[in-house]
Amino acid sequence: YLELFREKDAWLTRARRLAERTYELCEFIDRFTSFTPRPAAPQLRFAYHASCHLLRGLGVDAEPKHLLGQLAPQGFAALPADCCGFGGVFALEYASISTSILNHKLLQIEKADPDFVLSVDVSCLMQIEGGLRKRGSRIRCSHVALPLAGFEPGLR
Repeated sequence: YLELFREKDAWLTRARRLAERTYELCEFIDRFTSFTPRPAAPQLRFAYHASCHLLRGLGVDAEPKHLLGQLAPQGFAALPADCCGFGGVFALEYASISTSILNHKLLQIEKADPDFVLSVDVSCLMQIEGGLRKRGSRIRCSHVALPLAGFEPGLR
């Protein structure tokens, strides 16, 4: 909204007030609550994908990793901060480039060998899960909110 209303003073003031009170889920939980995730089953292995929007757009990096460190005290793999190749219509307009970027991300995931890839971005999860299924992988994807809420994503 700050960008949208940059030339409309009355709306810009309102947009600034809203922006000051708006947080990404993990950022809010980690900074403003005393919530501690219940550790997941020790046999489950997680990998974490930080989305481009989260890192570059919102500047959020440490908070999801902190929460996942509590969720998976046995350890989780923080994947390299590389794009998954989705980027909205980018995946349609530049399908071959998108697929190449996705394949690079899938190799990183397969190397980490998790049961689940966790992320806060549903678009990334959709892209990654689609690529994993296409490869016949047993690895599945879940939004970070599910295991943080105590739901262990079911193996399909």
